Amino acid sequence: MDAKFARSGRTSVRGKRGERLEFQTDPETLEIISLLAVRAGMPRSEFINEIITVFAHGQQSIEEAYINRTRMIAGRISGQIRDEL
Repeated sequence: MDAKFARSGRTSVRGKRGERLEFQTDPETLEIISLLAVRAGMPRSEFINEIITVFAHGQQSIEEAYINRTRMIAGRISGQIRDEL
């Protein structure tokens, strides 16, 4: 799967996020999620998306996707450096 890049040029290993999900929660849960997002150094919406993605696809699947992406990027960089030499 070729992931389409978001406007920032960064993308999720699952590709561009084009679908919206809306739900309601209680204030205490929202506060806990907000604090966890801050601790993770992420915007709250991104943090919630990551939690849902890991739950839906499984931790191992997501870890493998990040490993494969890292290997792809490292291979491209390595190839570019070799080409320049």
